Amino acid sequence: MKNDASSRSHAICRIRIENPAVTGRDGLLYLIDLAGSEVARDIASHKNDRMRETREINISLSALKDCIRGKAEWDASRGSKSRLKKPHVPFRQSSLTRILKHVFDPSSERPCKTVVLACINPSLADAGASKNTLRYAELLRVLIAEPLTAGLDSSALEASGDSREGNKVVGFRKDSRHPMDSQVEAIPFKQRIRSGMVVKWSSAPRDSTGTSSSDLALVLCSTDSKTCHSEGASDETTGGDHDREKKPRYLCAKVVPGSTANAYEIRIWDQIIISDDMMEAEIILEYDTASRYYYQSK
Repeated sequence: MKNDASSRSHAICRIRIENPAVTGRDGLLYLIDLAGSEVARDIASHKNDRMRETREINISLSALKDCIRGKAEWDASRGSKSRLKKPHVPFRQSSLTRILKHVFDPSSERPCKTVVLACINPSLADAGASKNTLRYAELLRVLIAEPLTAGLDSSALEASGDSREGNKVVGFRKDSRHPMDSQVEAIPFKQRIRSGMVVKWSSAPRDSTGTSSSDLALVLCSTDSKTCHSEGASDETTGGDHDREKKPRYLCAKVVPGSTANAYEIRIWDQIIISDDMMEAEIILEYDTASRYYYQSK
């Protein structure tokens, strides 16, 4: 969450965990509060010393990102017989990562796990800063490829000479990500509406032709929930206040088309209220890390 004033520093807290009942080295827990990356509009009035601090902050955040990714990839390659070059962990590039040398040093035998918490603000005024924070957090994700099963490997080898069979193998892998549950399918759609579901919904006719448009939305919460804050959201439901109270209504975030074909992005800050009778079906979206867009699952 964006602070009113920048502390312009990183804070590190080290906690030593001892267990007398277990022989071995003590555990270490590092809690690190990072200074935020500053953009041009935030440093317009800074002098030379402040500009130097800003450069150091941004360099340390970049180096920390590279160290986290490099250490995760290095740990994943332990025991591998591959002749590929091991990932580089640049912990000497900034003061912050040099302090954490024994955490990121590949030669260290102490196992290490890293968890990153990204704080954002749902306020529309901080939408740009929140989006940048999420982009930085996304860069810290490391996807480790899992080995394929022997059966799938043999199928892929057999299909190497036939493109049609190869497509079947790829199609099988895609379909296996979303196993179909017959019990879930038997439940009526409106009874399955839940937070995190992407739905296709139709707006009420608003023109002389009497036609309505279909859009996508991400369900956030039911408006009947005490923890659901719908202030400022656009109410798309129709009818009087009495009719609206009878219909189950949900606070949703708009899902809009991206800049490429068949791509979508979720605008958490652009919220609407729709009723369950406006929802038509559940839509499965898959996130693509390369393009940073969502695509509809086939």
